[in-house]
Formats: sequence, C-alpha cells, structure tokens
Amino acid sequence: MSARRTNGNGSVNGNAVDLSTLRIIDSCMLFDACTGKFHTINSSAVFIFDELQSDASHADLIKNYMEEFDVNQATAERDVELFLNDLDVIR
Repeated sequence: MSARRTNGNGSVNGNAVDLSTLRIIDSCMLFDACTGKFHTINSSAVFIFDELQSDASHADLIKNYMEEFDVNQATAERDVELFLNDLDVIR
C-alpha cells in the first residue's frame, strides 16, 4: 500500500481524487477509462467509491463505513485512507 496520506477531505496529497473516469464493474472490478486498466476491488472499496460518488463528506464517509462494516473509527479512517492512496497510485 502507498505511504502517502490523505488530507482528510477526500483528496490525496492535496489534490481531489477524480472519480469521473472510474467505473465499478460487477461489484468487483474498477475500470479506469483513461488508462484502460482494470483493478480488482473488494466490497469495502466499492462502498467507499460509492460514498465518494455521492459527495459524502469525509466525516460522513467515516461514520457510514463504521456502521456498514462494524469497525471502530481508527479502522475506518485507515481503510478509507488506504483506498484513496491506492486510487492515487493507479492513476
């Protein structure tokens, strides 16, 4: 996983994560239309992606993730951060 950190508002390294060219396919693949690459993702990544597309605030995303996956705040924050960093890596 990437060591880069998000700044807590859905952006990576100060840049907003552009979701417009990404598509979820069959709830297990992320397709990047810019690069033509497919990436395998799990259910928690699909959940985070859907939350980001709904323009949920970072605080709401964390709260909703905690409720959906029955995890504590530290785990939710780590999982969201890792996913956002992975999005930055695949770009």
